[in-house]
Amino acid sequence: MKSQKIATGGLLCALSLLFLYLCNVVPSGKIAMICLSSFCIGLCVALINIKFSVIAYIAVSVLGLLIIPNKVVPLLFVLFFGNYPVVKFYLEKVNKSYVMWLIKIIVFNIYAVITYFVIRSFVNVEINFAVPIIILIADFAYIIYDFAFSIFVTKILEIRRKEL
Repeated sequence: MKSQKIATGGLLCALSLLFLYLCNVVPSGKIAMICLSSFCIGLCVALINIKFSVIAYIAVSVLGLLIIPNKVVPLLFVLFFGNYPVVKFYLEKVNKSYVMWLIKIIVFNIYAVITYFVIRSFVNVEINFAVPIIILIADFAYIIYDFAFSIFVTKILEIRRKEL
């Protein structure tokens, strides 16, 4: 059973890294590829366990920073998308839905600010216009991402239960 978990985790890490690498090959859909990469870490959380998922996140992060030429892509993974499945696992233990969503939005906005300043140090980009509108759009996109993430993991678990 342990070897099956290691093999599953290794395949999910490889798939996650492949999605990150495809961001350099595919001309559009970079955010979609990074999201798919994070879904792989989410599957580690759902199929294996939280400890292995943290190890998978670290492995994909380090390898991504080493082998992917465009460093913005692995930085987005490291700063938000890669560790979000682990954070989501703990945030969803909050019993009250409205409190959970409030915490999720606050955590996302903290991540967004940190990501902005780190990416800004690599790429010379300033956002001086319509910051409140950008924040609202980003929060809306995050909510869609969170729902899609939950639906994806739930469907994979349903498929897996039918196979067993």
